[in-house]
Amino acid sequence: MSDAPTKFSDIERSIIENNMVAPGNKIDDTVYIKRIEICISCECLSEVTCLECGCFVQLRAMQKNKSCPCKEGDKWTDTYIG
Repeated sequence: MSDAPTKFSDIERSIIENNMVAPGNKIDDTVYIKRIEICISCECLSEVTCLECGCFVQLRAMQKNKSCPCKEGDKWTDTYIG
């Protein structure tokens, strides 16, 4: 995953610049970072894509109404807010 940080940054920038997440659905930056850290340590991550659902993890992790699709169970359970 040598280019992963660059790819992550490029995708994050594109998501934000293109308003791909509605402002009311965007997760707090601290929670987003926690979710991304979980994804980076997950065996289901392939560069920037989740092998469970095929999503760009940056887009999924940025949204309040999304959960971790891991078949063993949601790894983001400690990141949900009200």
